[in-house]
Amino acid sequence: MISKNYPSFTEIYGRAWRACTALWPLLVARFVFVVANVGAMILCLLLLFGPFLKDLWNAFQNSGMENPQEYFKNFESSPLFNYFKDPAWLAIAFGMMALYTIWWMLLTTLFDAGVYRRFWAYQKNGEPLSFRGFFRDAFQYFLPMLGLVLLWLLVFIFIMAVLGFLSALLILFFHAIKLTWVGVLIFIPGTLLFLLLMFGLVTCWLAACAYLMDGNGVFDALKKAFGKCVENYGRMVWSVFLLWLCYFIFSVVFSLVMNLLGLIPILGMIFAIMQFAVSLAFAVVFWVYIPSLMVAFSLEEEV
Repeated sequence: MISKNYPSFTEIYGRAWRACTALWPLLVARFVFVVANVGAMILCLLLLFGPFLKDLWNAFQNSGMENPQEYFKNFESSPLFNYFKDPAWLAIAFGMMALYTIWWMLLTTLFDAGVYRRFWAYQKNGEPLSFRGFFRDAFQYFLPMLGLVLLWLLVFIFIMAVLGFLSALLILFFHAIKLTWVGVLIFIPGTLLFLLLMFGLVTCWLAACAYLMDGNGVFDALKKAFGKCVENYGRMVWSVFLLWLCYFIFSVVFSLVMNLLGLIPILGMIFAIMQFAVSLAFAVVFWVYIPSLMVAFSLEEEV
């Protein structure tokens, strides 16, 4: 039996990072994409809550703008609170939420199709980045990527339903035999295994996006991605988990430091702005680096 020689994590990480630096305009495109999504969300919230906030402000002005604590304390009894009880308003809110979710999913799929394909073309053939090629690839691979997303969602929902059903059976079983404490003990490692499974499913989906760029169909891409995830004791999943863990630790530590510095009078606002800017920059880099890393794993046997 011939054993495979796998590149080290540092070699794969380095290969993905070099692709990111070579195609650095994708970082700018990701930033614009994030700003556009946040701007669209803010616009939806303003359209949804604008009349409510206007009436709230007018009512506050009519009250003489005195004792705001007492005014907001009695806010629940105000006629303005009927906004949240109005079925028509609730229907509009859920409808707008659904429309925004669909819009976000379609736009994200279109953007990711261009990003994955550009990384694949660079790492496999050394093709430089052109935005003409980016938009061409985005529209060319949009439907396969959308099909992959929908198929993965169906698989995800099915697995969640099965796990939920089995969990309910276990809870009822241990409750019936009056050994609830055993169920509690099982719950802790079971939760950890569940989180690991969820992380593996997400990694499988991200890897399938990379395999889709090589001309594979949706089912073949998922099949190859699953094989890559379980290959060599889940090597790819652990590498992504290690990367995410480093990102998570940095985010927590950086937020704690910035929050402490934000307590400094006068300078607090500066540190708050700095925290937002750095967090946004790292999120942009991270979500551009992940597609590059997935492509690097999918092509590691060809490089």
